[in-house]
Amino acid sequence: MSAIRGFALDEDTEWNLKLQKDELGIGGTLDLNGHRLVIKDSVNLRSGAIDFDRGILEIQGDFSIGKSLDWSDGFDVSTGYLIMDEATDVMVVNGDFTVWTSSVSTLSNGTMYIFGDFAQHGMYPASALYHANGYGFDATDSHMVVLCGTEPQDVFFEGKYSGFATLKCMQPDSQYTFNPAQCWNKLIDYQTIMVSNFVNRMYTVALGREAEPGGVDYWAAQLLAYEIDGAGIANGFILSPEFTGRGYSDAEFIQTLYQTFFDRSADTEGLNYWTKALNGGHSREYVLSGFVNSNEFNSLCSAFGISRGMLKEDGTAINQGIWRFAGRLYTKVLERDGEKDGMEYWALRIADGINTPEDAAKGFFQSEEYVSKNTTDEKYIQALYATFMDREPDQGGMEYWLNKLAGGTSREEALSGFAQSDEFKGIMEEYGLLDIGLRRSDL
Repeated sequence: MSAIRGFALDEDTEWNLKLQKDELGIGGTLDLNGHRLVIKDSVNLRSGAIDFDRGILEIQGDFSIGKSLDWSDGFDVSTGYLIMDEATDVMVVNGDFTVWTSSVSTLSNGTMYIFGDFAQHGMYPASALYHANGYGFDATDSHMVVLCGTEPQDVFFEGKYSGFATLKCMQPDSQYTFNPAQCWNKLIDYQTIMVSNFVNRMYTVALGREAEPGGVDYWAAQLLAYEIDGAGIANGFILSPEFTGRGYSDAEFIQTLYQTFFDRSADTEGLNYWTKALNGGHSREYVLSGFVNSNEFNSLCSAFGISRGMLKEDGTAINQGIWRFAGRLYTKVLERDGEKDGMEYWALRIADGINTPEDAAKGFFQSEEYVSKNTTDEKYIQALYATFMDREPDQGGMEYWLNKLAGGTSREEALSGFAQSDEFKGIMEEYGLLDIGLRRSDL
């Protein structure tokens, strides 16, 4: 083991220690003292403390505190620990992070960036007393761990009193394996990060400024709850008093829409087209709807993991529930994803009150595409249950409807019976469409 006396850094430093067995012992405390320390090796902290003290520690290999014990070697537990209690404390581990320790680190603030696997082990072998009571990584308060590897990462906690305070995952859920399944107080997952990035982009590109405190959380929470979509965000930002009060010329307005919704500058043909539309009497809301309802904005929204939605020509965003309900009819009845034109057709008809959700559902069953499937009565009943009750048919229900159809009840009559069910009303309520569904029956 290599050993150093504790001291405080007085400048940014790089170490190429060539540690004996990668083991580092510190006599006392190594104080980063607001500086950056880069260690170009793997490190096993065997004793002493590293106090980050507003500093940055980068480990270019693996980092561990202690090692797995072989009791034939006697009692040999690490007493090393970390102190991270300042908001600007930062640790970067480019490899794996592993804890085997009898000491408790102070992890109440700052951020750790880990690119490899993470494992916290108890301080004694599995058969020993207190094995499961390890506090080896008991993060609290504002401390955050960011898992930022590009390959799959495994996370393991053995001590029941250890865990993350806040965990931030920079990759989709499929990239991670957690044992136990929930080992954090707060999780910032990939979807939340991407949605927040989308909102941040709207502030910087559309409004040309950073978000006000709480602004990103306000919009992101609505997107994550499927209360609004890309179209709703467009309405909220581009039609806001802040944006409309800037007095942009038509050319400036169009250029801003190109950057905001297409992530590029306007081409000459496009600029001329939209300028002509405005000069011809179309409103800016009409032009905005053209950008929002485009394939390019759809691709941009997809890159951030959100639904584009749809904007009416007067700038009103269609209820996100209507859009999702239309998509559900495609998957439940036609067993495929909805195409852009079809989704817009049905969403607009429901939004404008031309069709109720019940009418739309019936329209799918009566469509040429569905009728041409020539489904059996059994398959037809299964589709009705899936669409209007969101479940598989029970045996009694299946037998009842098969007998009804065999006895002369038409498929249209069966369809109407399902459409009037309480279970379908519950589905409409879930999508925020119950009032729309009741309009016609109230007339």
